[in-house]
Amino acid sequence: MAVTRVQKRRIKEEAGNRCAIPNCNVTSPLDIHHIQYQENGGSDEDDNLICLCRNCHGRVHNNDIEDISIRTYKRNLVLRSARLFPHEVPYLEALLVGEQIELDEETVVQVRRLERNRFIRIQHLRRNDVYRLSITQIGRELIE
Repeated sequence: MAVTRVQKRRIKEEAGNRCAIPNCNVTSPLDIHHIQYQENGGSDEDDNLICLCRNCHGRVHNNDIEDISIRTYKRNLVLRSARLFPHEVPYLEALLVGEQIELDEETVVQVRRLERNRFIRIQHLRRNDVYRLSITQIGRELIE
């Protein structure tokens, strides 16, 4: 699977349409970098993608910028864009400590924004229209 145009736009917007490396203000050309390389099992999911200028992208591949730094920059981008509503925090806190949360069709609407921001996953159980929530790694990092 390849990174889609929509994903590229979303990842660039997440970084403010500039390189995600702090103090690098380059706005063009921008590349989408896989944080965990695909040959090492990295996915094309948004949480594994970050926006870098061509120079910084090359520096990452030359190991001039460490992987841990790239992961930190991505986490900071996600946190900066994650303005949680007060009713959303208890869901994340409960999921973090391992509580199982199942919601009905009316209530699940309250957490759809958390799903869109990749903080949780919503699984439709198809029995009586019940939805089960699970926290993602991004959600964990946000709330920890």
